[in-house]
This record gives sequence, C-alpha cells and structure tokens, in this order.
Amino acid sequence: MAGLGGRERERGMHQSGGRWEFVGISRERKMRQILGSLIWVVFLMVGNPVHGRFVVEKNSLRVTSPDYLKDVYECAIGNFGVPQYGGTMVGIVAYPHANQKACKTFDDAGISFKTKPGGLPTFVLIDRG
Repeated sequence: MAGLGGRERERGMHQSGGRWEFVGISRERKMRQILGSLIWVVFLMVGNPVHGRFVVEKNSLRVTSPDYLKDVYECAIGNFGVPQYGGTMVGIVAYPHANQKACKTFDDAGISFKTKPGGLPTFVLIDRG
C-alpha cells in the first residue's frame, strides 16, 4: 500500500497490520461510544416497563332525583383542571337540549350554567366525540 496522504495524516491515521487505525483520538472516541452505549442500555432497561397509552378514567354517577332517573350510572371522566381523586362531589347535573357536544359556547345559545351564590355547583353532561 502507498504511504499516508495528507488527509490521513491530518486525521491522525496510520496503518497497522494492514488496517487503518486512528491515533490519539481513538481512545477518547471509544470511551464516548462505550459511555453512550451504556447510557442507552440503562435507558432501555429503566424505560422499558413504561408504555404510553390513553387511559379513560372511569367513575360512577349517582342520580337521586327525579325518581324516574334514580340509579347509579357508569361514566367516563372528562374533567378540566386538577382532578379530585377519591373525593365526592354533590351538585346539580344539567344536560343541554342544544349543543350537546359543546362545540360552541353556551352563551351563544342563551344557556347559563353559572352557580348561584350559596347554591350547589352545576355539572354539565356533554356527549364526547
């Protein structure tokens, strides 16, 4: 084989036993590769049990009035804000006659669900989708 050209010398390469090897930076590069590989192995070992998925939280709704609706209904939570885990909420449940998917504001339809001072909070049931 021919001797080293200018580019090979600039890169710190030399020929040893028929193979081209890096001189000087090879040890540092190998250490970086080993460290990078080790970080990936640790990441895969620790991160493997974690799987992202969409979880729908289940809950139950107990209707106490009117009598013809009295029952416990299974439902999914669609809360906004900080959830109150393990708590109980009491209030008035309203299901709008119009805009059941809540795609528009209720103010446009002239419907108000604002709670009166000292009154129970109003929970609005909307259709998902």
